[in-house]
Amino acid sequence: MSRISLCTAAATATLIGSMSHAALAAPYGESEANMDTLELDATDGPSASPSHSEGQAQVSTKGVWYGDSVLIADLSALGLGALSLAAATSGGSNEDLSLPAGLAALATYLAGGPIIHAARGNCGNMGNSIALRLLTPLGGALVGAGLGAASVSGCSGDFCGLGAAVGGIFGFGGGMILASAIDIAAVAYDSPPNPQQPQVTLLPTVDTRQGGVGLNLVGTW
Repeated sequence: MSRISLCTAAATATLIGSMSHAALAAPYGESEANMDTLELDATDGPSASPSHSEGQAQVSTKGVWYGDSVLIADLSALGLGALSLAAATSGGSNEDLSLPAGLAALATYLAGGPIIHAARGNCGNMGNSIALRLLTPLGGALVGAGLGAASVSGCSGDFCGLGAAVGGIFGFGGGMILASAIDIAAVAYDSPPNPQQPQVTLLPTVDTRQGGVGLNLVGTW
């Protein structure tokens, strides 16, 4: 942010300049009260350099990426899903853990990403994440079921009727992976900060040393 202080006596009226000269110039022996100076103050040091100006002109169209947090949540859901599958195939007492672990995996997948978006104040991203995680797996299941049914068309074996079911399962899983990837790579961004609106203020000043009256033009942008 740069501040420009523009001091000039040429902006004052002739009558005000004359009165100020009479009142202020006599004690100091000044012969003229008009000031014609231009002061440029760069409070940020190197901000006046061309390279710094070019850097300020480059405004990012996206905010901070936080997809790593969403990725951790989805990996946790994947781990719970793997635990559920392992418990289901192991038999014995561990088989009782299959259903709770599976439900926990599904809940983590559906709610983990949206909760992270909401925690960062991105309600729009939260809605997009929910829609992705619900609709994309369902769409993948429909496409997979259709492809599976078409692949076993004309089949007369005992397991031919499972083509649509197997295709739907793979399609559902693929849709979950695709929704997670989109959420992590494209949705998990904070909103970029709004550029500061320029502000300009005029401040009257009196220079007792040179017997002049001027205006300070202070701007921020």
